[in-house]
Amino acid sequence: MMNNIFKVLKIVIVNILIICFLLFCLDYLICKFLYQRLECEYNNYADMPQNTPYRFEKFRTYYDGNSEFFSDIRQPVGIDYKSNSIIIFGCSFGYGYLLDIEDTFQYKISKLTKRPVYNYSTPGHSPQFALMRIQSGEIDEIIKNSDYLIYVTIGEHAARIHSHSNGYPENYVWPRYDRKLKNGQYELVFHEQRFPFIESSYIYKYLRKVFFAKILMPSKNNFFQDYLFDYMKLHFVTIQKELKKRNPNIKMIVLVYPDGDETKYITESKRWSELEKEGIMVININNDIPVILTSDEYIILNDGHPSAKAWAKVEKYFEEKNIIK
Repeated sequence: MMNNIFKVLKIVIVNILIICFLLFCLDYLICKFLYQRLECEYNNYADMPQNTPYRFEKFRTYYDGNSEFFSDIRQPVGIDYKSNSIIIFGCSFGYGYLLDIEDTFQYKISKLTKRPVYNYSTPGHSPQFALMRIQSGEIDEIIKNSDYLIYVTIGEHAARIHSHSNGYPENYVWPRYDRKLKNGQYELVFHEQRFPFIESSYIYKYLRKVFFAKILMPSKNNFFQDYLFDYMKLHFVTIQKELKKRNPNIKMIVLVYPDGDETKYITESKRWSELEKEGIMVININNDIPVILTSDEYIILNDGHPSAKAWAKVEKYFEEKNIIK
């Protein structure tokens, strides 16, 4: 009897070890041959990064303003101005990727409004990163002395709030919020990372990226698009609630910047007006600025990010409409 038990136990252990080995091999193969290619295709990179190391060690993600994935921000500009400041959040678009500081939206809006501008945009980020920084309390004093927060969003953010983005340390769990129903209303709760080894694996990241970025995002299905928009909208509404806790008078602006055909169902959505009902001003480039800012004339050559000329158009719109008083 005991011999049979040991035989069964031995078979189970051997099979578990074989499965673990096969999963490791699959994870490694996805890392080397599929995941990087997916990121390059999604971000329109011409060349795939070479020799990206596979890291066996995995980590949870918590907010740390000094870590490499939160500290890559622009220095504030216009700090000698006496008026209350403006805060900017976003990704590489809001950051002004590849631009000199004088050509960025941050610099132009500071010069236009004669206000200090603090830019917390970081390449690869999305709305949950703004929410994490605000909830940390780290910038409470800046929020209290600011009149406006501008979030520069792109369509890809609707996928990024769910799945890993290029440039983020890949052996860390992608930070995200879960949507929980409480007293008949949805609220965001920071995702509890119980199994970082699984959630930061290339298998897990690849499947989530394909599902959200390659299946849901370009789908014409209204149910999928509503799901993506609802989740994104909840992030912006939650950001505003956190801002109002710290400064009841601060105004939030969402600047919707088009970023490609695969994300057009988000950036061209008619549902952005719903944010205005929540007291959030929406400036949608597609509707409000009468030029195609995704055309070659307004993007950085061989890259795709907004050029200095594009941000000059946005600055002019802010000036003509007297958006920031």
